[in-house]
Amino acid sequence: MEPAVLLSGLQRTDDEGVLFQLELLEQLCSVLAIAESRDMLALFDPTSFIPALAAIMGREVQIFPEVPVLACRAIKHFLSLDPRLARVVVRAGAGTLCLSALGLTSHGGDTSEEGLNYAECAIKVLEMLCRREGRQVARAVPEGPALAVGQLLGFIEVCDALFPADVLESALVALRGVLASCPAEETRADDAAPVLCRLIGDADRPKLQHAALQAMVSLTSVLSAAGNASALETLAEEVSGELIGSMAAPRCAPATLSLMLLVQWRLCAAAPAVLRRCLRRGLAPVLATVLRETCASASPSKGVEASALELLRFAEAVSALMAGPGAGGGDRARRADYVPQATYGAAADADSEGADLLRDAIKRDDHASVSAIIDLCGQPVVDATDQCAQSMLMWAVFCAGTEVVEALAGLTSSINYVTPHISTGSALHFAAFFGRPDAVRVLLRHGADPNLRNRRGRTPEAEA
Repeated sequence: MEPAVLLSGLQRTDDEGVLFQLELLEQLCSVLAIAESRDMLALFDPTSFIPALAAIMGREVQIFPEVPVLACRAIKHFLSLDPRLARVVVRAGAGTLCLSALGLTSHGGDTSEEGLNYAECAIKVLEMLCRREGRQVARAVPEGPALAVGQLLGFIEVCDALFPADVLESALVALRGVLASCPAEETRADDAAPVLCRLIGDADRPKLQHAALQAMVSLTSVLSAAGNASALETLAEEVSGELIGSMAAPRCAPATLSLMLLVQWRLCAAAPAVLRRCLRRGLAPVLATVLRETCASASPSKGVEASALELLRFAEAVSALMAGPGAGGGDRARRADYVPQATYGAAADADSEGADLLRDAIKRDDHASVSAIIDLCGQPVVDATDQCAQSMLMWAVFCAGTEVVEALAGLTSSINYVTPHISTGSALHFAAFFGRPDAVRVLLRHGADPNLRNRRGRTPEAEA
């Protein structure tokens, strides 16, 4: 069938057209499911088809329960072909409709086959959306981000009984994306803590444990950025004991250990009382035991070495925190930016996706999102470059404020990195060239070399 005729049929709103739409949706899903490239999108224009599919999902009375499921599945196929369509999907209202579908399952239970199929497809769509557009998904909910968090938490609580583990993992990824974009007061930290704590302690399902820890990193990052020490103290009451116990579990992967250490750091740094409580619960002996067992590994590897280094860095940071504000002022500033060096086990494509997200956050001058993305993706995303070999720090100098430049300058592995593909030079050359005296001061304070020369043999001063 011609795409124009197919689109016209999907846009019908009369009851007589519903049966026809059911057939059209089946055809569309079949075609998109076997598509192997984005070339198919030239035939089925997403900017026209996605709003039509969202309108079908949002219809109040569904004569055939399969119709919204197929519409949701078609949107999932569009996103699979091109994840960049996430913004189009959110603007069409499909993200909010998917959250509503989860609410039907978690609050009362539409446990019919079609209801469960709809919820499963909806959470897969939300996972794709929240990887790229978590902020927009949260903002699109009329009642606010807190409702989005609540619907995801409610769905996660019933997931184990109704769905396979991959659905629960998708829900945790979606929750992570929404939490990273929430204002601190709308994170529903009190509700999220017990849900995530239960999964963090589930060492028998390492993928779910890892996804829950990533969501917890987002939550603690937002609370830390907002300076909400009281919420972090409350959170510590719930999760610090579980974290300490999970760290001591055998066969803890380096990526998972990195996340545990980061969450524990956020909690310990929140207030002296939290640090003392963690020490009473056995944090120091656990760190010593895990480090000893790691160093005594019969088959040392890069992963084992990474775990040992992370444990040493964390122990050093905690020791300095115990020493109080009077000890080592310069080091103290660096400790506040503590970020594990591990990549959290991300694959190359995931690192690339994280780099895209970080670059977008830098362009928006969104410091909270920059911090959250770095927490989730680790050091590699800070040192990533674009197709022109420009670093994240260079992008920050070009289009972000002083706060974002400060954050990246303190974390980059090479403050004096020089791009080989364009003649501008280092980040300090960029700052001088674009007239950013505030960025120049930040970069010099972090050790940028004022005498470094670019491909044209010019120093930063000469570029000013």
